[in-house]
Amino acid sequence: MFTRVALATTLAVTAGAAKTLKLTWSDCGDASTHAKVTSLSTDHIVTGTPSPVTGTGTVDEDVAGGSYAIDLAAGPIKEHWTGDICEPKTFNLPLAAGSIKWLGMKCPQAKGTATVGTEIDLSSLLPSFLTHANIKITATDKAGNKLLCFSVATAPETELVDEAGAQRS
Repeated sequence: MFTRVALATTLAVTAGAAKTLKLTWSDCGDASTHAKVTSLSTDHIVTGTPSPVTGTGTVDEDVAGGSYAIDLAAGPIKEHWTGDICEPKTFNLPLAAGSIKWLGMKCPQAKGTATVGTEIDLSSLLPSFLTHANIKITATDKAGNKLLCFSVATAPETELVDEAGAQRS
């Protein structure tokens, strides 16, 4: 496992070319979860550029407020952040690897169509092993009931294949 010093050194010497990362996502709520995410605003992000990523879906109750948790895992980086669902907040990744912004939900949120906005900004200096990330967002309403759950995974876009059929990135 890399130490923070070794990881910082790796980040500092990696070429800074922007990379396109594909996004895959899923709604991870169960039958008792009040909101269901049905779409994501984009299927990719570009490192070195703040990328808005918005989940859209439906909520089966009026929401006056609540709290959320964001869990991120990328290589040796593991983060857990929390906040108020109605308030925007920025979370910085260690070693200048980037940031995740919670853009805040509209509160009060009426029953029906709802959006959950985030912004993912990953450094263009990320080594390949840190471009594979898993981000899970869960939220509860003011009463502590499950409000939403969705997961987003990042990974480099499909590797290029040269004329001989060998893969290269």
